[in-house]
Amino acid sequence: MTEEDIFSTEDAPVFDLISSFMGTTSRLPTQVTPEARTNIDEMKERENSMIDHPLKPVHKVIIFSKDRPWQLQQLLTSMQLNIVPPNKLLHIFIICRVVESFKSGYDKVQQMLSDVYNSKQLKITWLYECDGEGDTGESFADLLENALHYPPTGVESENTRITTSSRRNLVLFLTDDCVLLESLYEIINVAESVLNCDHLESRVLALITRLHPGITFCQTKNEPSPPPRSHFTFMNSETKLKVFVYPQRHGSVDYAYPFDLSGGIYHHDTCIGLLDELKRFHRSPDHGDSKMIAYSHPNILEIQCNNAIQRIKNQCKGKSEENLLTRSIQRKDLLSIPSQPFLVILAINRVQDIFKAPIATGLDNSNDEVAYTPELLARYLESDKRLDLDKYKSRTFNASHIGEVILENAAKHDPLERDKTHFTLSILMPVHTGPPSAANLAMISILHQTMDDACILPIQIVLVADRCKDGSIDEMLETAEKFAQKYHQALEIKDQRYSAVKTCHNGSNIVVEVVNSPSPGVASALNFGLKICESDFVARMDSDDVSCPNRLITQIRHITNNPTVHALGTSCVVFADPSSVDDKRSLISLPYFQNSNACKTQHRLIRSSVEPTDPGFVAWSMLFSCVIVHPSVMFQKSQIIKMGGYQQTSDITCTEDYDLWLRLVENNPRSVCSLPILGVFHRKHNNRSSNDLKVVTQRKESVQLSSVAMARYCNETASTSLKVVEALKFPTDADNLLYLNEAASLLCALEVGFVAKNGSRLTNNEVELIALDCNNRLGELATLSVEKYGHEGTTGKAWELWCDRCPDLKMERLALLLHATNISVK
Repeated sequence: MTEEDIFSTEDAPVFDLISSFMGTTSRLPTQVTPEARTNIDEMKERENSMIDHPLKPVHKVIIFSKDRPWQLQQLLTSMQLNIVPPNKLLHIFIICRVVESFKSGYDKVQQMLSDVYNSKQLKITWLYECDGEGDTGESFADLLENALHYPPTGVESENTRITTSSRRNLVLFLTDDCVLLESLYEIINVAESVLNCDHLESRVLALITRLHPGITFCQTKNEPSPPPRSHFTFMNSETKLKVFVYPQRHGSVDYAYPFDLSGGIYHHDTCIGLLDELKRFHRSPDHGDSKMIAYSHPNILEIQCNNAIQRIKNQCKGKSEENLLTRSIQRKDLLSIPSQPFLVILAINRVQDIFKAPIATGLDNSNDEVAYTPELLARYLESDKRLDLDKYKSRTFNASHIGEVILENAAKHDPLERDKTHFTLSILMPVHTGPPSAANLAMISILHQTMDDACILPIQIVLVADRCKDGSIDEMLETAEKFAQKYHQALEIKDQRYSAVKTCHNGSNIVVEVVNSPSPGVASALNFGLKICESDFVARMDSDDVSCPNRLITQIRHITNNPTVHALGTSCVVFADPSSVDDKRSLISLPYFQNSNACKTQHRLIRSSVEPTDPGFVAWSMLFSCVIVHPSVMFQKSQIIKMGGYQQTSDITCTEDYDLWLRLVENNPRSVCSLPILGVFHRKHNNRSSNDLKVVTQRKESVQLSSVAMARYCNETASTSLKVVEALKFPTDADNLLYLNEAASLLCALEVGFVAKNGSRLTNNEVELIALDCNNRLGELATLSVEKYGHEGTTGKAWELWCDRCPDLKMERLALLLHATNISVK
């Protein structure tokens, strides 16, 4: 999806309007001692102390905790509050419900924070709920309002409680079972960049930090939650962390849930406006205080706010509203998610009694036996047991709510006993043309990762010269030398073009080898370069692309911990050199450009390429297209050689990577996958005629490869002819109704054959994702049959199979038929 699509406000065509089926698609706790409760006067005083910074926004973090002091401590530890920089002002409110047996645990956590983290840049306020039995303290609703209704700067206007100077302030909601995988400062930093982005014109409602492109399963509903990958647009920012934005109407399940207390970030004025709307909506002469109905509990607050957002959007379609909140919600049609994991939720116990939320420990939940009870975890607090945050960061999860409790090894507290694992890594980079300035940045993006994490040292960079005559290789060697001198790195250069060896400093932490490819072509260069690579871990890279920070260490840790994974890709952003007519909103900055000699500081965003991450679903998707970004891949050299390496034939000239991945997944459907991270910025050159010719060749070759691969899973009744396979892969270009119908039959045969052959190696979620994808593809084939061939399209196999498999989509089919027959409904 391009940025032009994001900014389009025109009504979507019927094909988009029916995207929903097509996809891409007890009583209050006992009283706490007065010493523990922070009163409102003290809150005001602490807020006023932050007005030394009148021009800077003060962002709020509101944490909800009930009887889980150990989990609260782990959340606070994961925030890395000790690195809040001086240019950020944060105020953390911790709203607690505590029974007497957990009071000492909360006192311990509170003491830990007061000893370490209070400063002029960071304030922490503890708010305890009353017990409802003669206690004069505040209710949850009162405490929530107290936390939200103290703007740190500015003066309240006469007509609204929202101050002008606080309009850019943000609020992050968290529950005590959350664990951050990035620092709180970095998360707030990227939230500022997207929610306060001027060129998005305040259209982003929220940053949902518990989501990322790898979340494909909703644990709380126990159903697949496919991300709307084709609608993700990369959001340019200067921050370390990155995000994607997408139209909320294209989301489903988790991706259509805009208000989330487990990691949602919103504008301060949006939060206050929603509370006012809830009180207005629930106001009734028959009830007392409406806020006690609307948000008397965190779970009720979350549901009511989601209902309010949907209600406002439904009521205001096609209307121009005067109400401030209504106009704001109308305008905010986009949601944003991180490009990599920011947060996980340890759904290992249940402390609220409003809803029977499922736990994620993998136990039989029917008898409510939970391994990690709050009482057990309270003892963890006394014995100083901690979560191993590094382990969570090195693993991937396909759901936000997880049941894995991974504790630190006791030896890890001793710096001398920490894991000293160092990896050896080879980088394989064929070089045909850079140009030199692009090659310079490509080399910098690899070398600087050795500074970010020394675990990837020693590193070998293999440059395979494939008829390179523009000086790109010499530019990269010069870049490596300058890097080694500047950062005092041990560098050795072996240039076989001239039989030369050069060293900078003693040792060889970094080895750059230059070899000549024996014959022209990428496949030849890659196969020859593989022989030179000394490590079994080999990372691909193109000489004009840019690797993102931490790409290499993240991939190597994952592939080490998952030995069945033989090839591991990432998401990427496709970009090109800017032109004079580019909209400034479509310009992006590349990583490390400030360290390079690049003359262009910004480039044109073409699209985001966010690929599937579940291995079994990747193997299925590979039948229809190459869903692995080749320049982002890290693989095991031994496994690639075992499969025969890259094929060099007259039939495979542009699709050597697609052919290799198909052979790998045929052998093992779990051998190829992608990480849910942004790993590479992939450059497209502006040579239109050359690009067009390559696209035509790639398409022809990919159809041939898919036809062979599909035939392995189908019986003789399903046609795998090139015309039918092409209609299945590129249905919008099909020029014959027969091909669309046969493509539908082939699709269903593929599903049956693929699951039957690989069933024991597929997870239940992957099988459900495959079924959803099959339904979506059938919906597309049926839709195109009717759009192109009218009533005749409803008599074929595509329409019949879609009706049989998706009986609940009657209204969508009716809308399609009305559109196809040009009937106007008023």
